[in-house]
Amino acid sequence: LLGTFIGDAFGLPFEGTPTKRLDALADQLERRAKNPRYWGYSDDTEMMISVGESLVEQEIVDPEHIFERLRTNFDPGRGYGKALRLNLTGCPDAPTGGTEWRSRGCGAAVRVAPIGALLADSKDAEKVTHAAIETARLTHESEEAVNGSVIQAHAVASLIRLEGEFAPSLFLKRLQGVVLANESPFIRRLRWIAENQGSGFTRDQVIERLGCSPLAIEAVPAALCSFLHSPRNLVRALLFACGLGGDTDSI
Repeated sequence: LLGTFIGDAFGLPFEGTPTKRLDALADQLERRAKNPRYWGYSDDTEMMISVGESLVEQEIVDPEHIFERLRTNFDPGRGYGKALRLNLTGCPDAPTGGTEWRSRGCGAAVRVAPIGALLADSKDAEKVTHAAIETARLTHESEEAVNGSVIQAHAVASLIRLEGEFAPSLFLKRLQGVVLANESPFIRRLRWIAENQGSGFTRDQVIERLGCSPLAIEAVPAALCSFLHSPRNLVRALLFACGLGGDTDSI
C-alpha cells in the first residue's frame, strides 16, 4: 500500500504530460527521484485511505460503510474526476446517492488495493472478485471500470501471498482467469503483456498498444507493465510508469 501511495505522490505533478514532451519528462523524473521531499497526493490515495480505514473499523468489506467513508473524507482539492465528484457530493439519480455511473475511468481500481491486501489469505478467489465488484459499483458501473478493479485486487492479493520466486507468466495467467467476460478487451491486453514481458517493454510499445489515459482499460494494463518492468525495484518501476505520460499518478 505504501508503494501505491508513493507512486501517486511521485507521479502527480506529471499527470497529463503529452507524448511529445516525454523525452524532457525523463530528466524531470530522475531529478525528482533523487530529491525526495514532502509530496502531496491525489484523490487516488485519499480514496485508498478511506477504504483502508473502513476495513480496519469494520474488519470486513462493507460497501455501504466504505461509501460513507469516501464521502466523509472527500476533498475536492485532491483532483477527483467529474463522475466521482458528483457521486460523492450526492445526486438523487444514483443507486448509492450519487449519479448514474457509466464512467470507464480507473477510479475504482486505484482504491482497491486494501481489499486485495485484506483478502490475500482467502483461498476463495470469488470472495476477492465479489468484494472488488461491490466496491467498484459504488461509483462505477461500466464493465471496464469494474474489471479494472477486479484485476487490481487480484494482482495485489496474489503478490502478498506469493511464496517462492515470482513467476510473471503465472501471475498474468491468474489475472486473465479473473476477468469477468471472456471477450473483454482486458483479455487481449493481458495476453499481449504475457507474450512480451519476457523480452521487456519499451515506453513506446506500452503507449501504442495499451495507452496511458485515465481509462481503466488503459491505466490498469499500463500499471501492470510498469510493475513487470522492474518487479523488485520500486524506483525503476515508478520511473517507467511516469515516463509513459498520461495518467501518471494513477498508473
